[in-house]
Amino acid sequence: MKLFGFGSRRGQTAQGSIDHVYTGSGYRIRDSVLQKIHRAAVKGDAAEVERCLARRSGDLDALDKQHQALPVASEEEQERHERSEKKQPQVKEGNNTNKSEKIQLSENICDSTSSAAAGRLTQQRKIGKTYPQQFPKKLKEEHDRCTLKQENEEKTNVNVLYKKNREELERKEKQYKKEVDAKQLEPTVQSLEMKSKTARNTPNRDFHNHEEKKGLMDENCILKADIAILRQEICTMKNDNLEKENKYLKDIKIVKETNAALEKYVKLNEEMITETAFRYQQELNDLKAENTRLNAELLKEKESKKRLEADIESYQSRLAAAISKHSESVKTERNLKLALERTQDVSVQVEMSSAISKVKDENEFLTEQLSETQIKFNALKDKFRKTRDSLRKKSLALETVQNDLSQTQQQTQEMKEMYQNAEAKVNNSTGKWNCVEERICHLQRENAWLVQQLDDVHQKEDHKEIVTNIQRGFIESGKKDLVLEEKSKKLMNECDHLKESLFQYEREKAEGVVSIKEDKYFQTSRKKI
Repeated sequence: MKLFGFGSRRGQTAQGSIDHVYTGSGYRIRDSVLQKIHRAAVKGDAAEVERCLARRSGDLDALDKQHQALPVASEEEQERHERSEKKQPQVKEGNNTNKSEKIQLSENICDSTSSAAAGRLTQQRKIGKTYPQQFPKKLKEEHDRCTLKQENEEKTNVNVLYKKNREELERKEKQYKKEVDAKQLEPTVQSLEMKSKTARNTPNRDFHNHEEKKGLMDENCILKADIAILRQEICTMKNDNLEKENKYLKDIKIVKETNAALEKYVKLNEEMITETAFRYQQELNDLKAENTRLNAELLKEKESKKRLEADIESYQSRLAAAISKHSESVKTERNLKLALERTQDVSVQVEMSSAISKVKDENEFLTEQLSETQIKFNALKDKFRKTRDSLRKKSLALETVQNDLSQTQQQTQEMKEMYQNAEAKVNNSTGKWNCVEERICHLQRENAWLVQQLDDVHQKEDHKEIVTNIQRGFIESGKKDLVLEEKSKKLMNECDHLKESLFQYEREKAEGVVSIKEDKYFQTSRKKI
């Protein structure tokens, strides 16, 4: 006879839960003992049930010694025993599947914390591409605050979901321990039933204990009814566990999908970072080419300035020579007039008049040359002023371009360092994740080994010591699960930190693009001016 029917179908009670009524003599079970066994079975206290059954088995052995001989069990009992042995492998397989599902659930539940905000971050990235072109900076800051609040809310929701899943896992583990304890009681109950059946087949030698027989029959019926109730409770617990396992499997699938989406998002971020780095490199090359062109123009302007200064010096020397010639001609004219007044000869006067006319003509020609040179000098002065102003403007523009170039170089270096740090953090997180997966596989192997030991317990007599060892193994596995949970929490924190750094990097990148566009606009406006 099986106590809890693990080999039967889910949601049904095992067949043969109530066997033939016992009609043997010399046995009686008290109501207090039965109540103790029932309370211990409901609480899941396997040790108390074993103690009660051991006391009752000792009483049965004492009564059996009074009889002279014990016959062999009937053929029906042997058939039932063989049936129970056949059902034991099915029980083992069911326990193995339950434990493997439980381990898979504990393996994949830590993924739910790092991937709940993946969809929101992809939407933020799509919005961030077109954001600087549509909205000003104030609206952008408000939008960033809203997105940060939404991310914090999503993180809190993910933590709450993780705690709920953890509590459900702990409750499921307690139920599973209760089932294991109940299954450990099965061989003791089978031994009691075998003893009661063997005692039932003994010849009725004492005719005076008919009342005891009836009491034992009633107590056996009550015990079997309690066993049937316990089986029904275990079946309902199994059905609840199956529903919860299906729910957890669906949650695990959703978590895996979100994890894949997060990985895709990380890959897209890496591609976007490489594209932005390539674009900044191109802009840097363009700025370098523009810097070289402006340097060449500056050299040309300096050469033209030197040439104009040389022309101005030559014109100044020619002007001084013309002024000296004019003063000399004025002096000669004055001398000729004085000589003309002194001389009264007509011929001398004619010659003097012709000389005076020549001197006047030369004086007029020199005055015309002087006016032309003054006009040219003034024009050269204006041109020199204009070239000096343009040279100042170009030198200022060159300084601004050089400052912008240095700033862009610093920004590109900072972006490269940020990208390298983010890549290193992602590599560290993937390495830690692989270590956690290896540790979970190791725990799966240990749990399979513990399941094998649990199955071997039913075939050995000294099952108490082995049960204690298995309980210790379960405690150690629980401690390892706690360590793994702590590590998964650390990985979650690192993943959140990486998300924040990536989001901050995207925001800084968008601000950098806006600043570069503004610099280009100012440069074009300066060139137009």
